Amino acid sequence: MAPKKMPPANSPSSVAEPPSSGAISVGGGMSALLLAPASVQLLSYARTLVGQEQYQFAVVFAHAACELHTELALISLLSARNDKVLARLAEPTENDVKCLDNQRVYRVYSALTKDYPRGTQKPGRAPADWWNAWLASRQDRHDVVHKGTQITMEKANRALEVAEQYIEHVTAKVSAALEETQLTPSYA
Repeated sequence: MAPKKMPPANSPSSVAEPPSSGAISVGGGMSALLLAPASVQLLSYARTLVGQEQYQFAVVFAHAACELHTELALISLLSARNDKVLARLAEPTENDVKCLDNQRVYRVYSALTKDYPRGTQKPGRAPADWWNAWLASRQDRHDVVHKGTQITMEKANRALEVAEQYIEHVTAKVSAALEETQLTPSYA
């Protein structure tokens, strides 16, 4: 079965815009080759699924993009250091998800980036603007996968939006952390 076509770029659409994070340009001018990490490609595919009114799959793919991006970020961060303790903490366990809602993954990410998107009580950091909406969307993903919950176009578009914010945030924080170690991310 051939996928449905997306509306032309100049037509009004209620589908979220493509992400601007993580992609790099090789070459220059009009013939530049755009290379995107797999996480950005997954997010783009999720956007296509919304256009095809496959909202449940769109939510799952949007969050799969976050998971893959987190894994690539951790690989980049850990390869910049020779810290066997953090590397061991980052190793997946059975049924593990590499995402910042996983406490163990969050701790490793925060230790390597000094970023705390869920906020902290001490010294009183507020969560990142996208954090709570992203968690709510993660719950939607969970409900789709484990309960077969139906998702509206609005929730699917919100999943795309917060997944893009997540990827942009992680990209920026990992890039900053790697700049301190004079390395570039392997996914950039």
